[in-house]
Formats: sequence, structure tokens, C-alpha cells
Amino acid sequence: LFDLQDVGCRFYTYLYTLLYALQAAAEFDLPMIVLDRPNPLGGEVMEGNILEPEFTSFVGYPIPIRYGLTIG
Repeated sequence: LFDLQDVGCRFYTYLYTLLYALQAAAEFDLPMIVLDRPNPLGGEVMEGNILEPEFTSFVGYPIPIRYGLTIG
């Protein structure tokens, strides 16, 4: 069960933590439930540059700074 509210910003690591949890669950063939919460910033605006792929890390994937989506 994954239940964290994200603000839709690249610098928050909840999205990347979810990615690692999903990969681990898949490795052991375990089900994963992700609870979706409303974006507290509204989720209607995307802005900022997209991270260059060569700089991908735990604190950044090639997505806009403010991607405006929910974690689910």
C-alpha cells in the first residue's frame, strides 16, 4: 500500500520512492495499491524546464519542475 500525497514537483522524492517500491513489488510478484490524492497545488499548471536525461537520479527524472499531476 502506497499512501503519500505529492505536490507535483520534481524535487519531492515521493514519486521516485513509489517507482522503487513498484519495482521491488514486481521483482517479488507482489501486488501494489497506490492511493491517489488531490494535488494541493491544483494540478492544472505544468511549468519549468525538463531535466536532461543524463542528470537522472533519485532526486530528478526527465520531467518538468512542476509537473502538476497526482502520484497515482
